[in-house]
Amino acid sequence: MISRGLVKTSHHRDTEDTERVLCDLCASVVKSVFMSRYIKKFRSTTALGPTEERGVPLWVGYDIEGVDDDLSDAGLIKVDEMSDDQLRERGVTAFTRVAAGDRTTYEKLGIARER
Repeated sequence: MISRGLVKTSHHRDTEDTERVLCDLCASVVKSVFMSRYIKKFRSTTALGPTEERGVPLWVGYDIEGVDDDLSDAGLIKVDEMSDDQLRERGVTAFTRVAAGDRTTYEKLGIARER
């Protein structure tokens, strides 16, 4: 993959239009690297602190590269359209990046794909 700096310095052409238009190379790089945000609810099996109860729901966020599907069967909710406030209500303040093709994490999340 071409780094953003290399694309910008050696292949990007600016336009005089008021709207930004990407050159063909830039558009193909952007199109090939997409990512969606998902959250998944887990139940804690241990106390998270001295006064907290077991079984408290814990929402975890994931930025999954190369995936833009409905993963609700695996318990993942797509949150690309949710606001930061809506995510904070669930306790999600950060997202773990999952690289495209990361089989180990895909299996842990229940989204492993068969070949």
